[in-house]
Amino acid sequence: MPRAQQHTDHGAPHDEARRAAASPAHAASRLPALAFPFIILSLATLAIVPPVIQNEAREIRTEITDTVDPARFYITEIQYALALQMASLRGFVITGEERFLDRYVAFLEEEAVARRDLAPLVTRIGPDVERGFRALIRSADAWHGRILQAGILQQRAVPDTFLRETALDQADYERALAFAAQLERDIMEAVDERRAAIRRADAFQVRLTVALAVVALLAAIGVGLISRRLAFLAREAEARRREVERVVEARARFVRGITHDLKNPLGAADGYAQLLETGVRGEITPGQREWVERLRRSIHQALAIIDDVLLLSRAETGRLEADIRSVDLAALVREAVEDHQAAAHAAGIDLRIQPVPPNLPPVPTDPRRVRQILGNLLSNAVKYTPSGGRVRVALSTGPGPPPLGAAPAAAIAVSDTGPGIPPEAQELIFEEFARVDTGGTRGAGLGLAISQRLARLLGGVISVDSAVGQGSTFTVWLPFRGAAVSGMEGAPRAA
Repeated sequence: MPRAQQHTDHGAPHDEARRAAASPAHAASRLPALAFPFIILSLATLAIVPPVIQNEAREIRTEITDTVDPARFYITEIQYALALQMASLRGFVITGEERFLDRYVAFLEEEAVARRDLAPLVTRIGPDVERGFRALIRSADAWHGRILQAGILQQRAVPDTFLRETALDQADYERALAFAAQLERDIMEAVDERRAAIRRADAFQVRLTVALAVVALLAAIGVGLISRRLAFLAREAEARRREVERVVEARARFVRGITHDLKNPLGAADGYAQLLETGVRGEITPGQREWVERLRRSIHQALAIIDDVLLLSRAETGRLEADIRSVDLAALVREAVEDHQAAAHAAGIDLRIQPVPPNLPPVPTDPRRVRQILGNLLSNAVKYTPSGGRVRVALSTGPGPPPLGAAPAAAIAVSDTGPGIPPEAQELIFEEFARVDTGGTRGAGLGLAISQRLARLLGGVISVDSAVGQGSTFTVWLPFRGAAVSGMEGAPRAA
């Protein structure tokens, strides 16, 4: 079989139909992938963002309730205590009654309690409020220190020095009140800032809700459109799938019909040639016998090509079967080599089998299909190797190539010293009707295509290692298991 001329029939009708049927499905598979991110984003945003915003607003409201409002209350208490302290001092100065001093001391204690409770709150409100609080404390402590230095509380009397410094005392008092008022304004500003933050959060939540509603609506519309598109593409894909099946089946029927119609007259022609060869109608000359023999060889080649086309047709429609059983691969390989010894000897080619590894385990495969594969490979090797060349067959075990996932496999390698195959054509040769020019020998371009399909049917694969001018090595990999690799052309049937 050929490894000849760079010409390939890639336009098989069923292949085009299969690609056409696959394109709508491929497009349909991409549409949900484009819509799902929007839907997922909308759902995620609805689930995450509003609770986050509500939590932030809740924290601000809690801060106002637990921190800012109590701080305003305590600063009012301080202002009230300062005012009553001044009123009590003036009452004592005017009347000399000690009850006013007792009231002054009581209001000092109230101020101290309010300071103590206010101190941790201003720290949480902010640095400006904390600085204002410290200024108020310094001013109030300065005023209280002046009262204590005057000795009013100890002497229970109003010293002359205190009366002379009444203006200074009034100034300290008013300064403390001013700092208290400023602190109250700072706290009110903090309250306003937090309420503004709450309003912004509420407004953002409203805008976000509207935006999410729009996105959800668009997503729903998109899903609806995509669903309609998917339904249309599914119908189109189903129609094309049926068309593919119809085209493949029609081609299979055509191949079966044409092969049947061709084999009958060719068989009849071979029969008549055989009759001529046996001398039924009279003896024929040696020259005529040679022509009859060539005629019969040509007829047999044509019949072999018809069988190959029929086999390919069965592979394409998934009608190939494999009778899997435990096979002594070494014995099978020896038989195949012996079958081709006569052809190799006639062509002046040294065909040998390399020593077989000891204790080679049986391989689960179909011996008939393996013989077909080896027959094609050995026929090719003998056909393309020039006279005086060598063909070697080696049997080994090891991890399979990538299509087998490095699974343990038996390998049958057929090596020749033929012209070799260019790298760019080494994938092409496994296509049906593909030929790469090797300078003379030609064929239909079916043998390697059939062999690769049969190898995949058996769960294996054929690999090639070749260089121009150095020969080629075709290796059949058969796994030590029954599962077929991706791309098999039929389902194995266990014996």
